[in-house]
Amino acid sequence: MMVLTGDQEDTRQSLRRLFDSGDASPEIAACEWAAAVLDQAGVSPGDQLQAIRTLRQANGDLSLKQAVYIVRQTALRQSV
Repeated sequence: MMVLTGDQEDTRQSLRRLFDSGDASPEIAACEWAAAVLDQAGVSPGDQLQAIRTLRQANGDLSLKQAVYIVRQTALRQSV
């Protein structure tokens, strides 16, 4: 995993602050949330730029790095 200068935090760890509900892992919760938001907006996770924009508009606390990670993971989960 590439780490940008000054960005030492693992994305999966940072998702815990936003999506730790106790019921599911934060990564699963984030992907379920993203799938619902994208479905409601009519955006495919395969359209990465639009999906990232949609998620960041839905949750202003998401960093670009987090949104990219969530979109990629959501796309992978939907392709299985």
